[in-house]
Amino acid sequence: MNSGDAPDKARRMVAWLEEKIASGELPGGGKIPTLRALMERFGISCGSAKRGVDHLVAAGLLDARQGQGTFVRQERALNGKRRLAALSPGVFTDTAPGIYATVFLGVQKAAVAWGYDLLLRNVQLEDLNAGLLEELARQADGVVLLGEYTLFEKDLALPTPGVGVCVHNSLGGALSIVDIDPFDCAAKAAAYFHKLEVDEVVVVSSPRAAYLNRARQFMLEWDGRAELALAPAPLPPGKAYLFTTCSLMQDYHQEAIGKPMLGIDGKNFLVPGFHRAPALAVDWEMAGRLAVEECLRRITHPGAAPRRIYLPAKLLEP
Repeated sequence: MNSGDAPDKARRMVAWLEEKIASGELPGGGKIPTLRALMERFGISCGSAKRGVDHLVAAGLLDARQGQGTFVRQERALNGKRRLAALSPGVFTDTAPGIYATVFLGVQKAAVAWGYDLLLRNVQLEDLNAGLLEELARQADGVVLLGEYTLFEKDLALPTPGVGVCVHNSLGGALSIVDIDPFDCAAKAAAYFHKLEVDEVVVVSSPRAAYLNRARQFMLEWDGRAELALAPAPLPPGKAYLFTTCSLMQDYHQEAIGKPMLGIDGKNFLVPGFHRAPALAVDWEMAGRLAVEECLRRITHPGAAPRRIYLPAKLLEP
């Protein structure tokens, strides 16, 4: 289902079902609420409810059984032993699906397709530690990190194959990376502002490493005047603004109204209510699928070198 085309209430229904499946509240083999119950819960028509359920059936998360209802698809790992662990900072909500929930949907689909069980752990960015990674290594064959986790190379080791989505620090090269290409974003952002005949750009960034890397790459690419501003400081005056994440564009868009602005990551096209300014984005669901495939490559080929898989950006405009 294209979240940009579906009504908000139907999107919320689909996101709610995805979250309940991901958390295990709707377990494998369990029956989901009836169409009537979903219609009443989300205030949608029968057709909208059915289209949302059909979307999840097509995605491989649900099984529709004639005359019985619709059930969460029950997949078992090969020999009951294969399992992946996914860590998320816990940002899955009904009303703001965001990037990590979209990535996790891709992770779910890929895990089902490859016959792996999936263990989801909600871990805040600052809470990742060596003990947790060791625990996950005992429970799973591989780990997928969804978020800008703070990974200190001297303190943490990865005892099992791992892949990070939007993780800049790669644990001394032990972690594979899947992310939007910062070099491609820099080139396309520069071309975007040149097309608007802008010669000065304020680059607004979070201090987190993944975002600062996007900022630095743009400033190296840009041949005009560029100023770096770190959130949460007040927005400095400028002729145009580049936001290294669309969350910051949402935070500052009122102050930047009337000036050219561009965001990186496309979250504003995923989350209802976000300011729909132009943004550079990738297919984040595909990023989740690629993260699983990279993790499985390293599981099935012990000793395989970690890789950085950078996805080219696409300009999205309202």
